[in-house]
Amino acid sequence: MDPISVSELSGRIKSVLESDFQFVHVTGEISNFKHHTSGHFYFALKDENAQISALMWNSRNKQLSFIPKDGMKVSVRADYLFTKAEEHIK
Repeated sequence: MDPISVSELSGRIKSVLESDFQFVHVTGEISNFKHHTSGHFYFALKDENAQISALMWNSRNKQLSFIPKDGMKVSVRADYLFTKAEEHIK
């Protein structure tokens, strides 16, 4: 197999993940919650073994009846967004 570029690998991963995980229900604990000046929420969802970065757009978070806080256990329905600028593969 011929080597591929980092960008091509990233694109392939993005394609697979976005086609397999168009919408997903995830349960986890909120960590590192930030309410940005743009109105968007940035946070991590974690459990005892893993953590993923997450964001909630301003237009969506206005519909919440509560303000998320670190340590809250939540169940969310999300679409998967794989941003090429932030990938870490181990």
